[in-house]
Amino acid sequence: MNKRNMVRLVVLAALLMACLAGCGGQKYIGIQTLLTLEQDNTGNRQIRMSIGKSDFETFFDGKIDELNKQLEAVCPPELEWSFSEDGDQYGYTFTLHFSSLKDYAEKVKNIIGKKASIVMEQPDSVFASGLLYQEDFDSLELLGWLGDFLEKEGYLSEGKSAGLFSETSVKISFKGTDYEVQPGKINVDTLVRTPVERIDILSHYRQNKHCDRQVVFTFSAASMNKNGTAIREYMQKNRPEGAESVWTVKNENSLCTVSVSDCTAKQLDSFMKKLFDRSDSFISVQPQQRAGIFASAADWSELIDVNAFSYNQNEKVAVGYYIQWEDGMDVSIRHQNEDKPIELIESEMYGGYQKVLEEEMLQESLITEVSTTYVIEDVEIDTEFHDTDNLSRSITLVFQVKPDQEDQENIRKRIAGKTEGIAGVTNGAQREDGRASIVIEQTGSIDDVNAGFQAIFDVQGQLSHELSGELMEFQHDGRFVDLMDFTGFLENDPLLTTLTYHLKMPWGEQILEDTISSTVDLKQGTQDVKNGEYTGSVKGAYLSLTLNSRKWNTDGIMLFLLLMGLVLIAAAVIFFADFLSKVYEYVKNKMRSFNGSFGKNDDMMEDFPEEGGTENSLSALKNKWKKGRTDKKSPPGPARKWKLPPLVEYEEVRFEDMEENGKEPGGEKYPEEENAFNPESLVEKVSEVPMETPETGAWDRDPDEYGSKDRNGEGTGF
Repeated sequence: MNKRNMVRLVVLAALLMACLAGCGGQKYIGIQTLLTLEQDNTGNRQIRMSIGKSDFETFFDGKIDELNKQLEAVCPPELEWSFSEDGDQYGYTFTLHFSSLKDYAEKVKNIIGKKASIVMEQPDSVFASGLLYQEDFDSLELLGWLGDFLEKEGYLSEGKSAGLFSETSVKISFKGTDYEVQPGKINVDTLVRTPVERIDILSHYRQNKHCDRQVVFTFSAASMNKNGTAIREYMQKNRPEGAESVWTVKNENSLCTVSVSDCTAKQLDSFMKKLFDRSDSFISVQPQQRAGIFASAADWSELIDVNAFSYNQNEKVAVGYYIQWEDGMDVSIRHQNEDKPIELIESEMYGGYQKVLEEEMLQESLITEVSTTYVIEDVEIDTEFHDTDNLSRSITLVFQVKPDQEDQENIRKRIAGKTEGIAGVTNGAQREDGRASIVIEQTGSIDDVNAGFQAIFDVQGQLSHELSGELMEFQHDGRFVDLMDFTGFLENDPLLTTLTYHLKMPWGEQILEDTISSTVDLKQGTQDVKNGEYTGSVKGAYLSLTLNSRKWNTDGIMLFLLLMGLVLIAAAVIFFADFLSKVYEYVKNKMRSFNGSFGKNDDMMEDFPEEGGTENSLSALKNKWKKGRTDKKSPPGPARKWKLPPLVEYEEVRFEDMEENGKEPGGEKYPEEENAFNPESLVEKVSEVPMETPETGAWDRDPDEYGSKDRNGEGTGF
């Protein structure tokens, strides 16, 4: 519909009203409003009105086309109008299109000449659902320009335009659902509100740059009565993986506590995003530089966003934020764009926590500055002597709380920077209790270890070990002293550290228990002594130990045993020499009992030819033996019979013949003057004569039958 038609309609309406007024009554032109809203807040507003043809012809001098032409000139550009004819009725529709609620408000402002307020809420959660739509204007105001035009042109008395139209119905269509409301300013409120009364966020910062968090949601009894099942289902659905949730009742309110432990910044960020149903919530950590070997520092940045628990964008939520931290840490917190820290106050609601803020909000950004000095809970010293002045020693620093990998490596590097060429520094193996450790290892002489201890721990090394005693003493006395002081090195309260000292003396060196003097005794620690090993444990990072020891002098004992061995060997040689001499005399005497000439120095060997001679040694021996028997006038006895080797040609000669010519069968003269008996020669010569073995039956013969036989079987005999 153009402006001209609108003017015609207005003129028509004015004529109708004038006519009705002249007849003693007043009629109004009825209008209907339909507001359509889409999901994306686009839509339109339509204002419809109609007039009968008879009324138009009666009260308006002119044609309908002329009226429509006049409306083209006066209708605001924000409105589109259209004309329709249906039977005996003329109809006009004014439409305002908008691309957003903001666009809608701007166009209404241009039409009515003042700022328009349009409020719409369409939450879809367990905390609020439905539609809230409110306007501070109506359709009569949107047609106010028409009444002003009629008054200005003199068709109506001043002030009469306000009563020209009457709104008969108002409807709203929102996402396919129609709502019919009372004529006038639109006000649709179908919200169901079950809001959270309060949200408390509690953070516990750990030394290892991890954090424990609890979030406490408080719901009123009214909200739980109205929508308790849906609220519980929502909290269960949004509970992050690995988190725990517990429902309790306090002062008739229902509290849901959702908690998670030992989270990194990344894990905590995921926890908050899931729980608060927001994609822009974030938590991040930025490492910072702090002084100290065991120090670590970081800034935690956090955006708190509770919009998901507000049923509209203007309704804030009561939020409390609280923090606490472990011993050995320094913590301060401030707003994102401020340098001054927030003053922390001990919380009355949550014992042990410091209150950071309690206020109504939708979003807030905070930065928490955390500085940590890692506590060394145990110091384990293992000292092992390989000999008097050569040892290996390891010092293990055990953390109370396991640092993250980055912090532990930084601490190791700081210590290693002081030990180059002195000791090795490594990250210890995974312990059964899950704690982390750093191991410092030294090997060398006592002077080397003392120098290394001073370089690493800035404390003079007091280790000493001495043995005293003469070379030939069976036992040597020792004295051991060691002082271990870590109080200035660990950077934490020494009473938080337990020092355990293990000492292994050199092999064979025994500790004298009654000589031990140690700070373990003074501080009521525990200690144990077993042979050459000492173990003591005491609370505090300081230990002083002195003790005496005793060791068998193995070198002296070995030297003594060596000398004794030499003496025994010499004595044994003398004894056996004397024994052999006595044995020889005894044998000689026994032999003399059989042969009186045995053992006499009569050059008996001269009776025998030298080695390589041609005489028949066996025959000479027989003659000598026979001569000896004759000299002694022994009674005659059977002659011995010798068997010569088989198949050997020999000349049979009887002893009687040998005595006559003084020769042996070989033809050589036998020296009669040499009649001494020589056993060695006998053995040597007899061994040259082949003898029959027992298998041939030679040993079964009667001794008197011994002798030789010729090829004819006749014996040769002696």
